[in-house]
Amino acid sequence: MRSVDPSKLNGEGDGRINILLLGRGGEGHEGADLTDTIILASIDPIANEASLLSIPRDFYIPVGNNGSMKINGAFATGKGNYLADHQNITSEVAKAADEAGFELLEKSLEDSIGVPIHYHMMVDFTGFREAVDNVGGVDFNAPDSVAEQMQIDGRQYYLDVKAGQQHMDGFEALAYSRSRHTSPRG
Repeated sequence: MRSVDPSKLNGEGDGRINILLLGRGGEGHEGADLTDTIILASIDPIANEASLLSIPRDFYIPVGNNGSMKINGAFATGKGNYLADHQNITSEVAKAADEAGFELLEKSLEDSIGVPIHYHMMVDFTGFREAVDNVGGVDFNAPDSVAEQMQIDGRQYYLDVKAGQQHMDGFEALAYSRSRHTSPRG
């Protein structure tokens, strides 16, 4: 096991490191830059402890000079504001636009919950599928059966999962995670 030298990481005075974990649809998806998954991971590398705070995508907060909005729109707003100032969208401009999105989202969240954010990472649907496939799929116990017609990657797909132990590849896991019927409140 590798030991972590907290002095080499950004963090709070107590050594805690806060990482914003984000999920978005990505290219080719409706609302491609809306961050519908927002989790703040807080890690204490000295005590070997971590905690996760799930931020509801509908959490309504002030977002810079853009008024108040649902938190899931803050990244897209920061990115869109940056791109609006540039006519020629090069790869450098696109990367800077993403950073502007992260900056606006992080600052807005820090101001609202009072917790500093030191790092961030984002995954889109493609990255989710690839991550699951790269580890050979995922195993889990589905609490209930789920059957739903849905559209994934521009094609119709019928999700049919029985209650009990499951093994899913990346595409199936993405469909299951996107289902509106996997929990009582959707």
